[in-house]
This record gives sequence, C-alpha cells and structure tokens, in this order.
Amino acid sequence: MIYAKTPTSTLTKKQLKKIVKRSMAWCKSNFGENKRKQYKISSLVGSFPFLEDSYGCYDQFDNVVMVNLSNCPTVGRVTATVIHEYVHSLQPIRTQYAKSIAEHGYWNCPFEVEARFFEKKLNRYLLSDLRGMM
Repeated sequence: MIYAKTPTSTLTKKQLKKIVKRSMAWCKSNFGENKRKQYKISSLVGSFPFLEDSYGCYDQFDNVVMVNLSNCPTVGRVTATVIHEYVHSLQPIRTQYAKSIAEHGYWNCPFEVEARFFEKKLNRYLLSDLRGMM
C-alpha cells in the first residue's frame, strides 16, 4: 500500500514510474488535455541535475512533465509534483508565462498560484485513487 508519507527511497524506480504514469492518467481524466499541443503529454522520472532546486518541471516544447526524484522524498511529493506540472501543461505557458513571472515574480505568478492551488486541493484525491489502482 502506498501513502503520502511513503518514502520514495523504499520504492524501486519501476514502482515510481508506475506511480507517475498512473498519476498522469488520473490528471488527464480529471483535468482533460490541452488540444493545442502538438505532442501528447508524457512524463520523465529520474534525477535531473539541471533541476537541482525543483521537484519537477514542465517542458512546454516537448509537452513533457519531469519529476525530479532527487528532491521528492515522499510519494505525496511525487504526486503533488505531477499535478502541479500537469496544470502547467494546460496553461498558455509558451506565450504568457515569462511575462507573468517578470511582472509578478515566481510566487505571485498567477500560473504558479493556480498550479499550487490544484496541487494542494487534489493531491489527497489522487493518492486515494492510486491506492485503489496499486
């Protein structure tokens, strides 16, 4: 059984990839997809040195959610990161994100505020559904 506080260090990379894959499917089912994207959304799970200060990121050009396991100590942090980055895939990141960051700063950027809102609001539901899937 997996729980929010389950340490990622106790799981195999295969198990973590399965969690992320199912979390992505959950997000797609609950949020829908961005039909303007050229590629279907996908995910990468691993340790990414270029994300040393981040839980993950959304690659707007390849439509990929990346989860940086080096900074995600628990399953709850992994699933929250997937939700957060998936929300970015639905936003007009390519055209408006940089301007919004410049205007509001990272923490007050409306795109980041929205992603954090959904991450906090929905993570427990995702984790509950994952327990039924695993």
